[in-house]
Amino acid sequence: MSNQKFRALIIDDSPTDQQTLSHLLTKRLNCQIETANDGLEGIDKLSRQRFSVVFLDMLMPLMNGDEVLKEIRGYPATADLPVVICSSQADPKLVKSVVKLGIFDYVLKPYNKEGVMRLVATFERLKAHAEESTSDDTPAENGRPVLLVADADNNFRHFVATTLSEKFNVIQAGSGALAVSLVLKQRPQVLLAGPELGILGRDKLIQKLRASKATDGLKIFAVDGDNKQKGGFDSKLFEGTVPRTYIPEVFLKAIDQILVVPSVRGPKGLSVVEQLKPALVSATEQVFGMMMAVEVSETAEPTTIAPDAQALVGTISLSSYSEEKKLTIMFGCDKACAAVLATKMVGEKKQVDGEEPTQRALAEVMSITGGRIENTLDEQGRTYLLGSPRVEERQGIDISSPGASLTHFVGEGGLRFCIAMSASPCPSLKVTKTDLKEGWVLAQDVLVANAEPVLKGTQLSAETLRQVQSVGPEEIEIFEPV
Repeated sequence: MSNQKFRALIIDDSPTDQQTLSHLLTKRLNCQIETANDGLEGIDKLSRQRFSVVFLDMLMPLMNGDEVLKEIRGYPATADLPVVICSSQADPKLVKSVVKLGIFDYVLKPYNKEGVMRLVATFERLKAHAEESTSDDTPAENGRPVLLVADADNNFRHFVATTLSEKFNVIQAGSGALAVSLVLKQRPQVLLAGPELGILGRDKLIQKLRASKATDGLKIFAVDGDNKQKGGFDSKLFEGTVPRTYIPEVFLKAIDQILVVPSVRGPKGLSVVEQLKPALVSATEQVFGMMMAVEVSETAEPTTIAPDAQALVGTISLSSYSEEKKLTIMFGCDKACAAVLATKMVGEKKQVDGEEPTQRALAEVMSITGGRIENTLDEQGRTYLLGSPRVEERQGIDISSPGASLTHFVGEGGLRFCIAMSASPCPSLKVTKTDLKEGWVLAQDVLVANAEPVLKGTQLSAETLRQVQSVGPEEIEIFEPV
């Protein structure tokens, strides 16, 4: 993508900051610029125009940056749009919230010399990202499958989008003409076609789609296909039917019966640790860059400390009950490095001393890094629950284990540390049924007299908890709570 085609939207309520950033992007980087004075105006422009990147302020009237970012990520057309946060705030909680939603970079205001250099470096990465994204016309394989619901009833479309949000990227069409356009542009894997789609009619519409090569591999299901009052349907044109219901459990059960939702994974032959290593390295680099304005990079030189020196080790885990797998991320450094890390995080000129602030800083780093990995897994359609970080002082810095990925990093200011990721079976334990708690997940099927069994992987609601406690066995196996 050439610079002339690179279009940026600046959403910022400060005319001065708008002007400064616009000047940099147009004069120095040869960008095309659009501006918005608040979040609502920005959302409006994003809904009507295509951009290569958004530069987003956090503190604005009407809609703040956090709300705008949620809207951007929640809309299929902009879900993967690079967003660079430009803010005068460096609050770790704020950084953590936007990092989890997915951002390209976090640049601190005002735009001084260091800020300008960082923006230029960010822009170069954006160009490389854009060229990589447009180098192949095949659909991306690192997100949820796309489902199109085409139906004249706006309430039903909204219900489908909300109910299936964890399984699919749901796009919507209120007419047959729009449905055809979206099929050709978005190439969904699944189409739910309602009976009322405009003048052309559902069956004729599907006939035309079936005649197009663009629908190869598209599974099409009729909504209300068995309702004769709605005109019925030609069963030869569809893989099956789904009911028009507004009960989430009923609708999800119907979808699960007709579809096996593809579970997106990384390259074949790679373990989950190998698949996620690039994401972990990227998350580490971004967390340090965003939270501490420190560039860190991989190094082949091992992280070592003196034999009698004390190390700080941070640990955080992500658990999947469906995959029965637990991922453990560990961070190791000496106490001097941890003190530098804490100092840079709070932005103080003098060194931070004491165990509490250094351990708290490392815990925050682990929490945000783990959140980025959780987000990466979520984009792959894989549900992992993030636990709480733990930090301990120990003798030595060895955090390696069989099958783990171990990466060493160096950075300015004396930062030298290592990060490891490993995978293991999701642990389980047996508890008496009277000790069960709501929210825990069953690691076994529980047979219930005169009723459907409560299946392994079920998260105990108040109702299922009462059911299992009243008629289940005395001991129940559960997955160890995160």
